[in-house]
Amino acid sequence: MDSELTCQCGVQGKDEDAFPAPATDGARDKKGKTAAKDAPDLSVDTGYPHRMYLSKPVKALLLGVGVYALLVLMFRYGRGGMAWDKSLLVALVAAPVALFWGWVRDHWNDRARQAGARWRRKRQN
Repeated sequence: MDSELTCQCGVQGKDEDAFPAPATDGARDKKGKTAAKDAPDLSVDTGYPHRMYLSKPVKALLLGVGVYALLVLMFRYGRGGMAWDKSLLVALVAAPVALFWGWVRDHWNDRARQAGARWRRKRQN
């Protein structure tokens, strides 16, 4: 790649000048990738923890609140246009039903995937 680069400030250079290939010493990390020797650290410190995971109950709560809010807005501003009080109550009933049917769909898809794998194993042997 010998294309010329020009940045907004007017500095010119080649691609390999801007992004040099890291030198490797043959060492491998835990994932089996070759570790770069003297490679520049290109990570940006955003101030947030890098690996921030939510617990399962918090994820479920956020999903439930999100579905509830989406349904309230759909019922309020949808084609029929319910009043706020009625849309809040209907969404309170509809959100658990929608989440339950989503779980049923995922459950049946998993069972179908497992049955297909069993069928293929049986046919291959």
